[in-house]
Amino acid sequence: MINKIRWQIITLLFVVIFPMGQLLGNTSDEAYQKYVEAYKQYQSAVDSQLSKAEIDKAVSAYTAAKSAYTTSLSTSKSSATESDLTVNLGNTKSNIQPLDFANVPASVSGNFDPRSGLATYSAALPADLKPLIGILQRTTSIDEAKSVVATLEKYIESNPSSVHKTLLQFEIASSLDRLNIDSKKAEALFTQVCKVAGKNTIGSWAKLSLNYLKGKQYKAQWQTAIASKFSEMTNAFNKYKNTSWLAFPVKALRGTTYLSKSAAFLKGQSDFADFMMVFEAAQAPFLPDVETLFDKYQAVDIGERADDNTRIRLIYNNYFAWYTRWKVINEAQTSLDIQYFIVENDAFGLGLLGLCLKKASEGVKIRLMLDVRGSNKLSLKLLAKGYLEELAKLPNVEVKIYNPFETN
Repeated sequence: MINKIRWQIITLLFVVIFPMGQLLGNTSDEAYQKYVEAYKQYQSAVDSQLSKAEIDKAVSAYTAAKSAYTTSLSTSKSSATESDLTVNLGNTKSNIQPLDFANVPASVSGNFDPRSGLATYSAALPADLKPLIGILQRTTSIDEAKSVVATLEKYIESNPSSVHKTLLQFEIASSLDRLNIDSKKAEALFTQVCKVAGKNTIGSWAKLSLNYLKGKQYKAQWQTAIASKFSEMTNAFNKYKNTSWLAFPVKALRGTTYLSKSAAFLKGQSDFADFMMVFEAAQAPFLPDVETLFDKYQAVDIGERADDNTRIRLIYNNYFAWYTRWKVINEAQTSLDIQYFIVENDAFGLGLLGLCLKKASEGVKIRLMLDVRGSNKLSLKLLAKGYLEELAKLPNVEVKIYNPFETN
């Protein structure tokens, strides 16, 4: 009887919530289809070598469709945008800005290199400063970095009106941040460069760097807050578990407290995941692409014997394991069999599914198995926008869910 009532309540909630989700999603889905179709028409115009006027017309249609799609996303998320960027940590609020790709320097596109966009400014430096900047960019020694920073600060003090001042301040701040020497000083320098340099390349990079620096600070605060919530939940559970049923009122009270602490912890985890999506975008310009990092790991001796003929290989380094998985999937030509326990609704999980979708569209046969207890946010359309469902719709893809909820 209890189970029947429970499922009736769940069904009622589903009936009420589902149409709301549909209403929110229809506009974006329709705009996205028009956006994709406009891109295909533009691509077809180029492939068919149509006239410049016809290609320009296709470009205009594509740009308009893309703008309409972006607007539809903003509209559907208008009420959630601020909460995505502002996260509550007790009485502390932290805020980082979303990465605006329209204002990111052109050097960010493709193979990310935080220094390439500054090459023109670096080339104009006096001959005696260029080697110092090179050392500052490459060194992993804190003492060496401090020595170079001291030299550059003396130069700035002696030449306060130098046209190279903002670049030198940016490079000093970058090294202080990268090597964790003095984050407060780095933040102050990035802020000063933002004000002076404005929207030029140095100013743009300083703004991105400042955003990333703040994001790292907030991430540390988040991790502390989540650990605290987990500890509170664990302590509440232990008190509940160790209370005898003979003291029923006390047990019931402690059980209620445990459920309250559990809800707070789960909400904290969810909010932290939202924050991390914004943080990952903020750090993106400072990370090289997957192929570059894979090649780097291949070239560096990490205590493993490289063997291109090996069919099965045990990898101990977590980062190397991720890049290896990405490379294996990206280079697959015939089939892929993938089994996972935990695939989160984050940059890694969505990146994995996105790459699978790309390979499936190329004709690669894919079989994917996930454990629902480790990947529950991807198994319900309302929680994950149907990523698994979209993948499973393709004729050359099989998706299996292990441990479905109804059997637990």
